[in-house]
Amino acid sequence: MHHKPYLFTYAANTHIAKTTNSLEGRFSHINEVIAIHRGLSKQQKKKVINSLLLASTIAPNKTILDEIL
Repeated sequence: MHHKPYLFTYAANTHIAKTTNSLEGRFSHINEVIAIHRGLSKQQKKKVINSLLLASTIAPNKTILDEIL
């Protein structure tokens, strides 16, 4: 278990959130978008999720955007 020293890193670092609320909120938004578009195939769902995740980054890579859009 070479990761054991990092297990409670959040407790010592004040910049790391103590809960996963913001992460769960982000996933619920993605689930809502997918639920609205119920007829999507698995491949289309992957494209929607990729575009949502890329849109939330600071600077999405143009080649990746061209690939998924």
